[in-house]
Amino acid sequence: MWNGGEAEDFTEPDTTDRPVTKRTEDFLAFVAEQVAARTAEQEATIRRIVSTGPDTGDARGVR
Repeated sequence: MWNGGEAEDFTEPDTTDRPVTKRTEDFLAFVAEQVAARTAEQEATIRRIVSTGPDTGDARGVR
C-alpha cells in the first residue's frame, strides 16, 4: 500500500476469467455501434454546415 492508502470508495476490480462465447457477434455489435455513432456525428456536422447558408469561408461552417 502506498502512503495515504486506498481511496475510501475503492473496490477491487473483478478479475474472474469468463469464457467468451459470442466473440464474433460481440465484435460485430461493437463495430455496428461505433459506425452508427460516427455516422450520426458526421450527419450532424453536415446538417450544421448546410444550415449555415452561403459559404462563410470556413470549411467547418463556423462563422
